[in-house]
Amino acid sequence: MKVNSLLLLVLLNMLISPVIAQERRVIPTPQDEVTQSDIVRAVRSPNPTPVLSSSPSDYKKYEILLLFEKNSSELSYGAMAALDELGQALNDELAIYDVVIEGHADRSGTYELNQWLSRARAESVRKYLMQRHGIVKNRLSSIGKGYDELFDVKNPTSKRNRRVSFVFINRD
Repeated sequence: MKVNSLLLLVLLNMLISPVIAQERRVIPTPQDEVTQSDIVRAVRSPNPTPVLSSSPSDYKKYEILLLFEKNSSELSYGAMAALDELGQALNDELAIYDVVIEGHADRSGTYELNQWLSRARAESVRKYLMQRHGIVKNRLSSIGKGYDELFDVKNPTSKRNRRVSFVFINRD
């Protein structure tokens, strides 16, 4: 039941995400040294951005701008530092949340390549959190969105479009 529910949530997210694209919360980029308290404070905010439900405490989507080089799913040192903060938070204050990791790509290349690349980016983040922080795999899922949800719409090939975003799902 839980797997089917999560799959349904992921599918619903894919359908309605373009509608809410302008209503996103951005947590500081790795270059701004995102901290565990930044992540916890953003996710526990009293005014979250509802993503899949009208109940703001259940689903929250945040962009932690983990940027990738063109045609790469390799994590940078800055991305790993931000993921270390996220991993600690998921093991502590955010232990009640499951996370859908969404990989994204810019408009360079074919649709098929960008779908594959965005999945690979999300999966590299998922594997890092599982291996480095012991997050159990049933709490993390990864999907690729290709270039369907650009962060920087005015510049479709911008590095800011090559990223991952996170949907936090409250299990309580």
